[in-house]
Amino acid sequence: MIVRWVFIVVAGLCAGVAIAGPESSRADQQAIAAVSEQWVQAFRARDVEGLLSLYTPDARVMSQDKAGLIGKQEIRQLFAELLGGETVPAINFEIEEIGLMGDFAWASVLAAIVGADTEAATAYLSRTFIVYRRDLDGAWRIFRDIDHATPDAGRVPLP
Repeated sequence: MIVRWVFIVVAGLCAGVAIAGPESSRADQQAIAAVSEQWVQAFRARDVEGLLSLYTPDARVMSQDKAGLIGKQEIRQLFAELLGGETVPAINFEIEEIGLMGDFAWASVLAAIVGADTEAATAYLSRTFIVYRRDLDGAWRIFRDIDHATPDAGRVPLP
């Protein structure tokens, strides 16, 4: 009986998933990779509003050693603090994987971030799991942004 219910639930979920052709998938993957590149460029430019434009209004950011953030106002505060100092952390990244499922997508990204301060430069190696949602205007935006420290991000060159 349980197996039957599981099958019904899975079949119902799959029925709602749009199957995209190879060209659509490739275009979507390129668009998602472009969002990652725009994020890095806005970060490097200290463009808080540019960063926020890449997030959905109901986005959540879950970062290592920080309370979860909900919505653009809380995310704005994070970026304003992070990018408001005299020096800006430098970042390099590598996309490991992009997956698509209807109007949602995900990416696994490795990043090497070096935060320069007066004491010493410290490197933060992270893996970020990002969930994207396609908005009504067709643009992909960050819906969930989850990162954690990981030693295997060391293959990404330090900035």
